[in-house]
Amino acid sequence: SSDLLAWIWGRTVKTDDELILSIIHKSKDHGCLLDDLYNIVFQKELSVSELRERRELVKIVGVNVPPKSFLQGLSEIVSPIRKLACLTGLTAEEKLIAIKCVSSLLSENIQPVEWTTYLETVFPELSYYLQQVLYEDEFLASYFASYTVSRAANQVSEKLTELTKKAARNKHYFVFKTRLSSLEKYIQDREHIVWFDGLGLEWLGLVRGVVSEYKDISMDFRPVRVNLPSVTDSNMTDDEGAPKYRSLDQMAHSYDYSFPEYFAREIEYVSSSLRTIIEGMGPGERVIITS
Repeated sequence: SSDLLAWIWGRTVKTDDELILSIIHKSKDHGCLLDDLYNIVFQKELSVSELRERRELVKIVGVNVPPKSFLQGLSEIVSPIRKLACLTGLTAEEKLIAIKCVSSLLSENIQPVEWTTYLETVFPELSYYLQQVLYEDEFLASYFASYTVSRAANQVSEKLTELTKKAARNKHYFVFKTRLSSLEKYIQDREHIVWFDGLGLEWLGLVRGVVSEYKDISMDFRPVRVNLPSVTDSNMTDDEGAPKYRSLDQMAHSYDYSFPEYFAREIEYVSSSLRTIIEGMGPGERVIITS
């Protein structure tokens, strides 16, 4: 609102911060501050710390839709790295643009070291998703590292195709215990179990990233396999009585699935659900999340 923008204006005029002083100096009045916060990236190249500061200021404003002038300027940028760096990632529209940028960068085999820092600032949940997870099983590590990249790029890589064929030939799936056999003891002990339908190992990077935001929370994980056929009725028991998160699986099987819209919705659903679960935990409580 204008009142809030005016408050920010009044508070920031007194600061010695060079970025804010630069924005204020260029603003005609406080009513232009939001546009100027967004559009400063077209006038000067900001450091990563300045990009984070700009993002925090936009977050205070609580914007839902980026200014039209910003979107117009963004549309004129060709480089996906430069475009990614310009985003705040605080609106749904910007998150879709961020996914498209990352998809392009992955498809073009641009090394992550050139753009990961920007992604961590703009869309940390997507950067979590793409983090490689170290498994004791080397094949599993290789497979899901390739899978998450293919998913974010929205195209199946040759490497993933070969790994899938190899897994089928070697029947690698049967190396792991079934979900139900692994849960049996926890069910008997009436542990706090949460059933998250569709939360496969591709999401483990995102899970670990969200957990890392909470200093007093730790986690470990155990890969398991579903019973065949891999439908809900074959993988649940009446004894579980667990809270159920079903929307991720429903989105994955939606007949009108589209990229990047559904991918963004899945990331949002997983991350927000995990934060709800974590923030609902009591001191010393253990929660077992299973799919």
